[in-house]
Amino acid sequence: MKGGFKLLETRSIDNVSELQKYEVQLGLKLPSKYKLFLETFKVGENKVQKERYMLDGDLYPCSSYVYKPMEYIGFSHFLTTDMSCNVWIDLNDLSYARINGLIPIGATGTSAIIFLGSSGQDSDKIFLEYENDWTYICDNIFEFVRGLDYWTREDDPNSRQTIPFSKLSRNWREDFWRIKNNQEA
Repeated sequence: MKGGFKLLETRSIDNVSELQKYEVQLGLKLPSKYKLFLETFKVGENKVQKERYMLDGDLYPCSSYVYKPMEYIGFSHFLTTDMSCNVWIDLNDLSYARINGLIPIGATGTSAIIFLGSSGQDSDKIFLEYENDWTYICDNIFEFVRGLDYWTREDDPNSRQTIPFSKLSRNWREDFWRIKNNQEA
């Protein structure tokens, strides 16, 4: 199973104008490490590679992702620049995020949002906001990605599709797992 940078897909280098447009829309300058991250990796809802397995002809997730140093922080995906701008626009002008130049960059699968500091002592730092409660996570986006790891469904007693990883196998050229001795088409 994948974790860290193995979860991400690299992108071509033709997105400089997109980043300039993003900075203009936010009215903020992107910190250099986050700019490098956006120039290097694809972001968006379907861009984090998720492991899946087939059961009765349907695909189910094998795991969810968490920030391992603080396992209570789930992770869904990084926001596209357009999604980030939409969240930014929806923020109240007097919100803590707007006042402190904290840019929305990620989703957790709950109502919590992952933010990036854009200036001063908070530049490049990663924060979590949940119901107006702010938590410092780490110093930069690369440290955050290195800390991402899978949380297995087999650890979740409430999961209907609990299949231990030891019972999964993968056929050559398939992008999903199968349950051993259940080779569905």
